[in-house]
Amino acid sequence: MMEQKLDSLSNWFASIFRAWGLEGSFLHNSISDYVLFVLISVFGIVAIKIVRYYVLKLVEKIGHNKNQTLFRFLLVHLKKSLKPIEYFGIMYFAKDILRINHKIERGIDIIGVIIITFYTVKFLIAILDYIIEQKFNKDKTPTKAQILKSLLPAVNFIIWGMGFVFVLSNIGFDITALVAGLGVGGVAVAFAAQALLGDLFSYVAIITDKPFEIGDTLVVDNFTGTVAHIGIKTTRLVSLTGEELIFSNSDLTKSRLHNMKRMEKRRAQIDFGVVYDTKPELLERIPLIIQDIISEFEDLSFDRCTFANYGAHSLNYVVAYFVEGNDVKIYWERVHKVNIRIKEEFTKAEIEFAFPTNTVYLKQ
Repeated sequence: MMEQKLDSLSNWFASIFRAWGLEGSFLHNSISDYVLFVLISVFGIVAIKIVRYYVLKLVEKIGHNKNQTLFRFLLVHLKKSLKPIEYFGIMYFAKDILRINHKIERGIDIIGVIIITFYTVKFLIAILDYIIEQKFNKDKTPTKAQILKSLLPAVNFIIWGMGFVFVLSNIGFDITALVAGLGVGGVAVAFAAQALLGDLFSYVAIITDKPFEIGDTLVVDNFTGTVAHIGIKTTRLVSLTGEELIFSNSDLTKSRLHNMKRMEKRRAQIDFGVVYDTKPELLERIPLIIQDIISEFEDLSFDRCTFANYGAHSLNYVVAYFVEGNDVKIYWERVHKVNIRIKEEFTKAEIEFAFPTNTVYLKQ
């Protein structure tokens, strides 16, 4: 029905141009056909601009009291994606006016498939980016959204690959052999990249289970450092001495980790000995002296002070207390001050610290 209307319209234009004495032709098409093609194209573009203006106004009005961020995103990307498709659609519709070679018409069809696929894939990827970005805005810590963000390049590659296969299928290629080849190639790549895939799955485990996060202080075997970066394959720590420590994610998930940041308090222990000549009443006072010293600090809590054993040169005590928090700098400051206070109080009480000595008795 549409083709009949276009033919009648073309014939009407041809009769007018013949009356004007313009009956030339070019590439099997008359001047009237070309003029009609241009007029339909221009009219279509103007009509689409008018429709787009009112439709976008309506969408903006609907989204005014709703999620404006979402509607703004959809408007921006729909404008970018639909505009080329719309203009191509007008030209594709208007080309029916002209008599075009079969091969050229086939080429136009292929270009149309490519344009539609290209902008559709771009729109899908933009939606995926938007979803991940909104997830990150709500949750600043590493979450499932971070996994998707890290895997986004691979997901984009898969989406573009599907679009490419779709184009090949629609332009007449037999994709059965291609898909079979990709399956065999995927298995080969999986075997070749076994270590990389292991690190990738370990990365997913680290992000979801959260044994540590960026900024945590870890002890891994004999290495200590602060987590600076968690990547798809490796995790990087900055050691206490300043150098960068790099561990594969699979190594970390297999290791026994000490996460120092998760500590609510640190335990400190002091071992010392006093001389054998110390009087029993002073030995009884030592735990009380230690407890009083610990109570002077608000962020310290006393655990115990015990006369542990008789040593070769001294009467040995073991002192244990806790430092609140996980700041290692504060921990060592408190240890330093407690040790100084013990020395001061022992000096006042005339309690002598023992050190290795030998007493020689000579028989007369």
